[in-house]
Amino acid sequence: MNSYTIQILGQAEIPQSLELGKTYEIKLTSDCVAITKTDEQDGTFTFKHKLKGLAGEILGEKGTVKTIDKKHQSQKLRGQLWAIANQAGVNEEEFYEQTMIKIRHYLPEILALIKTLEK
Repeated sequence: MNSYTIQILGQAEIPQSLELGKTYEIKLTSDCVAITKTDEQDGTFTFKHKLKGLAGEILGEKGTVKTIDKKHQSQKLRGQLWAIANQAGVNEEEFYEQTMIKIRHYLPEILALIKTLEK
């Protein structure tokens, strides 16, 4: 049976302190930035997924403490485009470059469409 693991990279700012020695349940929003496939030489593979934490919620005894997402909007857009390319099975970097060229070219039309969608 294949094995799947995650490694969470980075850090997120939170608005208040936590208590040392307590266990917290976390809900994390993150980008998958790398996947490593290792052949276990027994017919199975280990897939290690590296996640870069963006934002999350820490559930504690007194409710929810929300983190602050410090990622720039351009980084979020890049992550979304890479995820779309990955799902489509195309080269992420090429898809990103081509799509960004199209977005810049059609930006006035895109902004007009956004206005109509917001109505």
